[in-house]
Amino acid sequence: MQYRGGKITDSHSTASDASNEILALVRKRPEVSKISLGFIENIGGSRRSLKFSTIVGGIRVRVRGSGATQEMYIYTSDPEATKEALIKAFLEK
Repeated sequence: MQYRGGKITDSHSTASDASNEILALVRKRPEVSKISLGFIENIGGSRRSLKFSTIVGGIRVRVRGSGATQEMYIYTSDPEATKEALIKAFLEK
């Protein structure tokens, strides 16, 4: 799916299926100011996972879903709250 405008930057506008779930959540969070999508990489397997790294102004999230992985940069005023919400929504299904 392609995204443009609002909190999404224009550098890459296509999101993987797993990243769509993350975007649906973070776009609604008031502490999130900007989201930048990275390239989609095709991979084997279907294990869902999230990996987090701290960046200046937010968090980098590597989202792994069925057959693809994608990095996204989430700029937020409260990285811990954003991270906890993502874990709860994505991994505790």
